[in-house]
Amino acid sequence: MRDFDLFFFDVDGTLLDNRCHQIPDSTLQALFQLKKRGKKIVVSSGRSRKGVLEMEALKKIPWDGYVLLNGALSEDAMGHELMRKTLNATTLKALNQTAQQKKQVLYFLGKTEWLSCLPDENTEKAFAFFHRSAQ
Repeated sequence: MRDFDLFFFDVDGTLLDNRCHQIPDSTLQALFQLKKRGKKIVVSSGRSRKGVLEMEALKKIPWDGYVLLNGALSEDAMGHELMRKTLNATTLKALNQTAQQKKQVLYFLGKTEWLSCLPDENTEKAFAFFHRSAQ
């Protein structure tokens, strides 16, 4: 069997138990065991950098890098950008116009994060699930 040197870990529902938003002790021990064996461990998430780094459960782990925003951004352990893929202005404008017509909230993620309009009840619930405020 091949020995791997780099391991990628999803956050929600994988590392974190969705009920309590904690990393089980057995998982923490396994991550530290990988590090002890000289392996690299990377967070791979749909979350933003802020969304990952604000999580107390993830702060306990010495990550070697981050693949964020579903692969649109990757960074090393120090937060130095390795790769970024963004939508162009025309696409963003069209998405925003469609959302406004349908009275839907868009959550834009990039170097900063913002909502396309005031949050509705569904937006508030979604943010609350991730222990964040939509305001």
